[in-house]
This record gives sequence, structure tokens and C-alpha cells, in this order.
Amino acid sequence: MRIGRRQFLVLSLGAAGFGKSHASGPLWAALRSGEAIALLRHAAAPGSGDPPGFRLGDCSTQRNLSEQGRAQARAIGDMFRANGISSAAVYSSQWCRCLETAR
Repeated sequence: MRIGRRQFLVLSLGAAGFGKSHASGPLWAALRSGEAIALLRHAAAPGSGDPPGFRLGDCSTQRNLSEQGRAQARAIGDMFRANGISSAAVYSSQWCRCLETAR
């Protein structure tokens, strides 16, 4: 599968602006057909960077999702399901905020 810069840009902008469900839209159709990928950043996490001494294997030492971030992650999942995408290959970094968003 080859994705051009324009398709990637449109997909990135669309993913950043999840609002209303548009199941018939070309973005969702491309995702359902496997012709496009969705690239997302983790949901809201307060602050920036991780605290000194953080460990990837210990979520209690990291900057994690806020309640707002957990709600955003659920809304993103709901949006994908509402648009006919109930399962997909998901790749995530090892940071807990990223894994929690992906789940």
C-alpha cells in the first residue's frame, strides 16, 4: 500500500479534528478499505515531558492521561466503531499514555 503526501496530510488533519461521524466520507471509506492509515497522537496528558527518573515499565513514574484524555480516547474509539472500523492493527510507543489511548 502506498500513500502519497496529500493523502497522509488529509488523513492526519482529519484524525486531529474528530468531531461528528461521517461514515460516508472518503476518509472513513479509505480507512475501512485499507487504502489509508490513521496516525494519532496520545490523548490529553497534563504537562510536558516525563518526570525525572521515569521508567517505561512503570506507569506510576510517567506523565499519564488525564480524565479528559481518557474521555478523548474513548471518544476516538467510539468514532472508529461508529464508522465501521471495529478492529485494526494498532502500533503504539511504549509510554503508558500512548498505550492507554490505543486501548
